Amino acid sequence: MFQCLCCEEAKAGTQFEFVSVDQFSFDHSNETPQKVLKAPPHELFEQTITLGDGSTYTGQIVCSTREGHGKQIWSDGVLYEGQFVNDMRCGFGCLKTKDGAVYTGSFQNDMAHGSGMRTYSNGNEYRGQWVHGEKHGEGSFSWADGRMYEGEFAHGQRHGRGSFKWGDGAWFRGEFQEGKEHGEGLVYDGRGEPISGVWAEGKRVK
Repeated sequence: MFQCLCCEEAKAGTQFEFVSVDQFSFDHSNETPQKVLKAPPHELFEQTITLGDGSTYTGQIVCSTREGHGKQIWSDGVLYEGQFVNDMRCGFGCLKTKDGAVYTGSFQNDMAHGSGMRTYSNGNEYRGQWVHGEKHGEGSFSWADGRMYEGEFAHGQRHGRGSFKWGDGAWFRGEFQEGKEHGEGLVYDGRGEPISGVWAEGKRVK
């Protein structure tokens, strides 16, 4: 074991696995020889540590920082496995919350960000775009009872153009605002022909 000196702010006493000399090469092209580190296998960097919040992390560590692939487990049952960058969840990963929900997809700064899927403990499911931990952009949300929405989301709610389908075959296609039908749309009740109209806060007004 040896003390990490690979960055100026390395914490005193941080310990890492020893890297053998055959994992280094030397560049003699300049007057002063320079030592070039060849990336060793990932398992040489893997460690298990206990963090300040009581959670346990097993994975890659660089300069006392979670960096690369790892798994973090909290005492309340929360579990994350995936990529870390600069001590934060960043990249592709899977997060299981204490209520049983599971998110699989892209992370940035510890939050769902990019494309991902979240399965809720009640059977509901969202697939689509995320921004800073919220459903935002194109996506689809399905309910366990057979309902489904496909279209645009903003700040976690149905917002913009979309299509909502009920389990009995009826549907609405049109504009949504803050989770409700709002604006022009087309509705079909499963009988006859679709009817066009105007909606305001979820109610047809014209």
